[in-house]
Formats: sequence, structure tokens, C-alpha cells
Amino acid sequence: MRLGGDTIGPNPTDRGKTGIKHYLLTDGQGTLLVNDLTAANGNDGTMLLALIDAISKVRGKVGSPRHRPDSVTADKAYHSNFREVMLHVKGIRPLLTRRGSEDYTYPGRQR
Repeated sequence: MRLGGDTIGPNPTDRGKTGIKHYLLTDGQGTLLVNDLTAANGNDGTMLLALIDAISKVRGKVGSPRHRPDSVTADKAYHSNFREVMLHVKGIRPLLTRRGSEDYTYPGRQR
């Protein structure tokens, strides 16, 4: 077995060197909710729904524990019409920057 496991793959920006990507999902205050690792040559957007589904139930207030955010803010790498629809189906408001828009536009200011 290679160092790092079987999920390690080449990073296209490092000319074929192996590497990993760290994916972090935090709440509005920066508290870590979910983290994951994948091969460096993977598409960032494919991880969005998997990270949302991996959120564990948050206890605290009376009633059923929350396990879905009200909204999700992410950059252009995570935008697609499919992901927007799937977030709406889950009852989550997507705030995903559209491809082709300027970097300084909303929702980048929310991060």
C-alpha cells in the first residue's frame, strides 16, 4: 500500500505528482461540521452533496435535532444546475456563485 492510501491521485497542477484535497464544511461561525479527503485530481463540485449528507445531527434546542443547514454558500467550483436543484429538494437555499461571474460578486462576500 502506498503512503496515503488508495484515494491519493495525481494533482493536475503539480504535473502528475500525487496529492490529496481537504474538504471542510463549517457553519456560519466557522465551527467544523464535516471534513473529508479525496484524490487531488477530482472535481470539487462532486463533493458538495456528499458533504451536506454527512452532517451529523446537531442537538441543543428542544425538538428534533437539526441536520440540514438553511443555506449553503460556495464558490464557482461547486455550482451546477443539478446541485442547485438537489439543494432545493433538500430544503436548502443554494448561494453558489455562478460560473462566468466576477470573483468579487455575491456570495463571495459572505465567506
